Amino acid sequence: MKFGKQFETQQVPEWREAYLDYRQGKEIVKHMAKIKKQWQEESEPHLSRRISNFRRLVSGFQHAHSPRGARSPTSPEAREEEMIMIEPKQTSDGMEFQTAFLGVGSPHNELERTFFRLLDEELAKLNKFYKSKEKELVTQATALDSQMEALLSAKKSVDNLDAGNGESNASSHGHLSVVEEDGGSVRQIKIDIPAAKPADALAALFAELANKSITNLNSRRLKRAEEMLQNAFVEFYKGLYILRNFCSLNIIAFSKLLKKYDKVTQRNLGRKYMKAVEDSYIGQSEIIQKLMEKVEVLFTKHFTDSNRRDAMQVLRPEARNERHRISFFVGVFFGLSVALLVSLVLTIRVERLYVREYATTYMDAVFPIFSMLAAVMLHFFLYGLNIYMWRRTRINHTFILGLNRKSELRFRDVFLLATGLSTLALSGLILHLQVTAGEICCQTYQEIIPLLVVAGMVVLLFMPFNILYRATRYFFLNALWHCLLTPFYKVIITDFLLADQLTSQVPALRDLEYVLCYFGGGFFKDRNSNACLKNPTFITFGFVMALLPYWCRFSQCLRRWYDEKDVMQLYNALKYFSAILAVAARLAYGYYKDPLLLGFTIAISATAAIVSTYWDLVYDWGLLERNSANPWLRDKLAIPYKSVYYFAIVSNILLRFAWLQSLIPISMPGINPKGLSLIVASLEVIRRGQWNYYRLENEHFNNVGKFRAVKSVPLPFVD
Repeated sequence: MKFGKQFETQQVPEWREAYLDYRQGKEIVKHMAKIKKQWQEESEPHLSRRISNFRRLVSGFQHAHSPRGARSPTSPEAREEEMIMIEPKQTSDGMEFQTAFLGVGSPHNELERTFFRLLDEELAKLNKFYKSKEKELVTQATALDSQMEALLSAKKSVDNLDAGNGESNASSHGHLSVVEEDGGSVRQIKIDIPAAKPADALAALFAELANKSITNLNSRRLKRAEEMLQNAFVEFYKGLYILRNFCSLNIIAFSKLLKKYDKVTQRNLGRKYMKAVEDSYIGQSEIIQKLMEKVEVLFTKHFTDSNRRDAMQVLRPEARNERHRISFFVGVFFGLSVALLVSLVLTIRVERLYVREYATTYMDAVFPIFSMLAAVMLHFFLYGLNIYMWRRTRINHTFILGLNRKSELRFRDVFLLATGLSTLALSGLILHLQVTAGEICCQTYQEIIPLLVVAGMVVLLFMPFNILYRATRYFFLNALWHCLLTPFYKVIITDFLLADQLTSQVPALRDLEYVLCYFGGGFFKDRNSNACLKNPTFITFGFVMALLPYWCRFSQCLRRWYDEKDVMQLYNALKYFSAILAVAARLAYGYYKDPLLLGFTIAISATAAIVSTYWDLVYDWGLLERNSANPWLRDKLAIPYKSVYYFAIVSNILLRFAWLQSLIPISMPGINPKGLSLIVASLEVIRRGQWNYYRLENEHFNNVGKFRAVKSVPLPFVD
């Protein structure tokens, strides 16, 4: 892999704008080479060869009469190094360099001056960014130092409470304090590790707690505080690690770029400029490296019982390797799913199952079970496609969603789940059709087949064994729990994104309510679907299931407004409140065909659709900027083709009005109304899959604008 591609691949996506503009420097060097080639073709070949031979003879003579390894002041290398003059200057942001190119007689002198101006500007940019990030990390180190001291003091106090002793002293630990000394133009950095001093204020506080017999400071809370502080150290170390890599990667990029310049111009100026890079702040500062060493020592001592190997496995988790067997099984299950789907269509068409006497009853009673599974499987496929596109366009979805890099699902993992569950669902559907048609035995227990399929998927979701992505399953269940109990939890991005997914699965949730009624009430014995569809209790429960996702998003907006004091969350809450009214009106019209209710339903649904579409395009996707560099889009785009965004805008508007099918009956030849409802529900799921990509793209560029590459972790102790 060429370095330019490797350089882009290893960049922190949120810091892309802060890296050396390697591509522009490379373009300037290529332009130099092109001009040089044209100049050589236009000049006399024999004269050029004679001059080259003469220079070689002079160089060999000087080398033969000079000490071994020494360079003569009049050698070509020495004269070439004198072609640039690098002047350091002190600014408010630190030491900067200004390079003057003094060479003459070259066809690309002006390009060379432009090249060195670019290097000066990029070096100043790197130093300024590096210094600002370093300052942030030093501030975090001070906070973590105080937190660590508080934790150790708390542990000592609890031990004294258990022993009946009120005395408390802070435990000894190394500090992360940073001491800076100015040593002329180059700063000398050292890390101070003073002898442990008792925290007088903390000791007095915990002694008072002991004397008052306060029992809320117990082992369970201390364990939770220790876990929070451990996570904070892990994220802090991650920030140190990526900043150190940022420094080394940019220095290598400078070296590669200067080597290309020397090769094209036949000069030897790279070494001199690299000396200036190494003397700059980014090349001299040792704060990050020293902090990393101290974090490793503290983490090993206090969180892994002095086991350095375990500590480094937590601080520097190894990247997950791609498993070929996952790709193999994805192919196997995908092939089986396609084969089963083709078999299903051919069976229905050839045997004309849709005209048999039980066809209507089957579609009303059993089809909702499998249509619910079909909508969920489609959502799985689209999420896998989302992950694939996020990775291709270098959108850091892992950081945005707060996923664990060791257990996160990759797109192959999602496709494996989707194809495997699709194979299971299609197998159950075909087997159930064959039993219903009387072609195989056991008609008495035929309705147990779809029940087993649904129950099998539920068991896989809640299974406690550490197989089939247990960490991800529990992460999903935890986010789902937070959605259901929104007012009692602080809302994070995974919570409201999951609630958004549920708003696109309203038909599936209503089918889930039907499945609970159909099997829970025992109506599957005689396929009595009307007992669920017309029962007032289950009608009310169906309303609750349909409105629950919108209620979750509504309450999440209110909670975020309460926590963040952002008035835009109130407007977002009004948007979801209008959606609640629209869904309730459409459900009511499905039971009561009243013309006045129809007018109200169309009005409120159109209003909710227009507001939601505008919010999607402007706030969620960040598009429709009138004065942006890309007309009616935004300045930064992850996909280079603007037509993709214009298509997304138009398709999102059209799919937002798919609800018209529920108010204006549309019939298609050869398609049952239940099947048509599944198609409409699938269109909404497809719209949501498209929305997911652009929503995280916009969130990614918001993080890029603030250079946020490490998540903020709450600390256990209040200062």
